[in-house]
Amino acid sequence: MIYIADNICFFIFSTKKVAGISQETVYSKILWGEDKFSKNSETDRLYYMNYIEKYAQLGADICLLEYTRDYNLIKEIKKYCLERGFKYYVSDSIELD
Repeated sequence: MIYIADNICFFIFSTKKVAGISQETVYSKILWGEDKFSKNSETDRLYYMNYIEKYAQLGADICLLEYTRDYNLIKEIKKYCLERGFKYYVSDSIELD
């Protein structure tokens, strides 16, 4: 069973354990009306980090999906994920192409 809420995807099995979380926009932010990307606020970023790290400690696989063209932000995302064993995908397009 898959449950999706607030850009969070839970994979739930009969044991009621979260197997993985795919979280969008921890570091990046989509400016929908302007068709561009920005850096997420520190408050929002810390909220998502606390959330995913909590479940990672419980054994959940974590994957970040980010939208940016900013090389320095990509380096920051990569470093964060590699240090924690998280998977990540950075797209320069909202279409994920």
